[in-house]
Amino acid sequence: MVSHRSFLLTSFFWCLSIYVSGSRINIVNNGYRDIVVAISPDVPSDEADGLLENIQMLITEASAVLYEATRHRSYIESVRILIPQTWENVTMANSSTWENFQALYTVQFGGCGDPGKYIHLTPNYVMNFDSDKSVFEFGPAGKVFVREWARLRYGVFEEHGYTGADDSFPMFYRSASPQQTVDLVPNVCSDEPVKDFTFDYGCYVDPQTGLYDSNCTYSFSDQFEPRSSMMSDYRMLSTAMDFCDDDESSSYKHNREAPNKQNAICDKQSVWSVISRHVDFAENNNLPANITNLIPTFNIVQVYGARYVLVTDVSGSMISYDRIGRLNKAERRWIEYDIADGTNLGIVQFGHAAEEEIEVLATKTNGKSYFMNDEGNSGELNDAFTGSLTYQPAVPSGDLVVQLSKTEYKNPGTEFNDVTFVDFTVGLELTFRVEYTSKNFLQSFFVVSPSGDLYDNLIFGPITVDCFVPGENVISATITNVKIVAVVMQQNNPNIGAEVRAYMERPETAIQVIQLLDNGVGADINGKNDGIYSRYYIDPSSADRYTLVCDVKSTTSTYIENGEPDQQLRTATGDFTRYQSGRGFRISDVPFKPTFPPNRVTDLKVLAMQVSQMSVIIQSNPMDATAYVIKYSDVFDNLLDSNFYSDLSVPFTEEDVVDGSFQPLESGSKQRVTLALPKTTDDITYYIATRALNKNNAPSSTSNIVSVQIVLVKPPQTQPPTTRATTKAPETSTSVNTGCKTILINSNGLLTSPNFPGPYPNNYDCQWINQVATKITLNFNYFETESRYDHVEVYDGSSVSSARLLLKHSGSTLPGAVVSSSNEMLVRFFTDESGNYFNGWGATYTSSS
Repeated sequence: MVSHRSFLLTSFFWCLSIYVSGSRINIVNNGYRDIVVAISPDVPSDEADGLLENIQMLITEASAVLYEATRHRSYIESVRILIPQTWENVTMANSSTWENFQALYTVQFGGCGDPGKYIHLTPNYVMNFDSDKSVFEFGPAGKVFVREWARLRYGVFEEHGYTGADDSFPMFYRSASPQQTVDLVPNVCSDEPVKDFTFDYGCYVDPQTGLYDSNCTYSFSDQFEPRSSMMSDYRMLSTAMDFCDDDESSSYKHNREAPNKQNAICDKQSVWSVISRHVDFAENNNLPANITNLIPTFNIVQVYGARYVLVTDVSGSMISYDRIGRLNKAERRWIEYDIADGTNLGIVQFGHAAEEEIEVLATKTNGKSYFMNDEGNSGELNDAFTGSLTYQPAVPSGDLVVQLSKTEYKNPGTEFNDVTFVDFTVGLELTFRVEYTSKNFLQSFFVVSPSGDLYDNLIFGPITVDCFVPGENVISATITNVKIVAVVMQQNNPNIGAEVRAYMERPETAIQVIQLLDNGVGADINGKNDGIYSRYYIDPSSADRYTLVCDVKSTTSTYIENGEPDQQLRTATGDFTRYQSGRGFRISDVPFKPTFPPNRVTDLKVLAMQVSQMSVIIQSNPMDATAYVIKYSDVFDNLLDSNFYSDLSVPFTEEDVVDGSFQPLESGSKQRVTLALPKTTDDITYYIATRALNKNNAPSSTSNIVSVQIVLVKPPQTQPPTTRATTKAPETSTSVNTGCKTILINSNGLLTSPNFPGPYPNNYDCQWINQVATKITLNFNYFETESRYDHVEVYDGSSVSSARLLLKHSGSTLPGAVVSSSNEMLVRFFTDESGNYFNGWGATYTSSS
């Protein structure tokens, strides 16, 4: 048997911008103590006074909000604000104690109920949080902070949708609630029926799905004043004060139907249900109390240099395999070459029977533990030490130490030539390090740089990689999934499109290579294209120690996202590599037989609905599955986990497959299948969900539930309605051609749909431009189109792309008069591909002063 030893690096870190840490917070008598706010050295000291004052104002405001939102069970009692060493003449600054904060980019890596890493606040937001513009864009700052606090501390998620064509959480959905009087409603959780809202200009119905397009948004009226949910849309935060609840008697009933992240990740549990089970409140901890003073106390402390504690094993067993000699060499190299001058370093030695406690020590101090196989070499130890320097404390981002790549050569007497890519984010101070076991093995070494190249476009800082397994250093695989995460960033900007591989080594087995993905599904709960690459480790077959290394390489499409959606603001990285050692971890126990179910599908979506064929096209991302079970029902609750395998819902079979297949594709690819629905003569809404199966037929949890509405086209009336408008144009009108793409120049006239009064064409898209001497008034005297699918749009100008939208209408009700602000008006009529028997529309236009 190959034996192995561990040693521990306990490191203390600071971070970029302004972050709120929750790693060492405790709650006593309803008060949260020792919240840490860390300010990066990249923040200039001339902003010190304003930032410190505003941080205290913001958190003070949040304390009262938290007290109300947690039903009088918690508030913020004390906060420590850590300022950079470079700041001078700051009042109330004390020397820093052993506070620590790990600088990661994302807020949440874990699943439902798992704590987050930190809250990230930009200096600009802190300085302007109470401005009208900031409140309008984000909501009241105290409530914004508490919403983020709930994610950090309790592991809950957002209860609203997002814009974007490929998002699993849309802005609108169809509700089965009898309280809703409209077809499509905003994707929010609210204690009041969401009725008082308007659509933003430019929204239209996707004829394939019957849903609003992916970029359509909404606005609430002043009369909409919900009390919940704090995790919902920022537009609701002005009145929201509570979290939604699962209790049937609660005034803030949770909306299980809404297709949001909280329902997807927490399996439709309410936010308050997750919060109330947190250790802070479970088993009658911190019951509601009458707290009169909710103002936190603040202690401002200053960072003075980096601090490291190196904890190593020096027991007799370290003599074997030259363990102590290898460790000493790596320690000396690290101290001499890697850590910066002025760093505070402590070295602690332990001896007999302390091996099992080192992971616990690392967990309690937010440090990193590593183990090395006895058959390994000094390179593994060097990688471990270098891994502790990824985020050094109180170091500006441009001075971070990153390892680009590593190559081992093992054949003496051979000449080796290799190429290393040095990307533009690295800067000027580049070191090539050569380490050897014997001087005789290295006769010469030299580096040739590209001739004539000048690297002078350094921006922000180097691309960095943080490689780790979230959670504690000791993991029970029978309780939680083991997740591997690599965060690839350039300062706060995500690196997108890289090729990221994790190398997992466990005792007596070959190294396993796992491709990490940034696709927003499965382990990647934060969303795709955010620089966070992850995957579940599904094969921990033995309870032992494991080590992790991440290897990152650029591809032809790799770029740095600066946070703006505009493609022109993305920066191509060019060729680069990164090599980063992750901390070791120990798996305490595994199931008797590995029966890990597949990951839950969270991105099921309806792509199209063919009413004439009664078929629906759905899409999902296969998650390490070998088969699917897809079911439908006209009742939402029939597809919940407790009912999924009952007779209340109907499974799709192979005979229902119109196109595509039930056979899952490779994980990471999009899978589409067209399924036939039962014929019906009535309008109906069907709900669809799926479960993935592995090779042992172990099922995943039920996926997110999607809906599709069947609205059948009604045949025309045998006699035309008596209210039909005459097709005769006004007598003052001059006859003009009103065909498609006509420019109307008469002062008044008649405008109609094609073939009016009769069925208009399918797949029709036409525009008419009216140009007269004065303002234009358009009056409809008849209107009958297929509701939600065939629309008339009227624009205040001559261009769809630049003019203001005055009207968008479908159905059988007459819209009101439409008036332009100038002498130009554009009318557009577009229809979908399905057959119809609707008679179209007629309108008259007149000029006015």
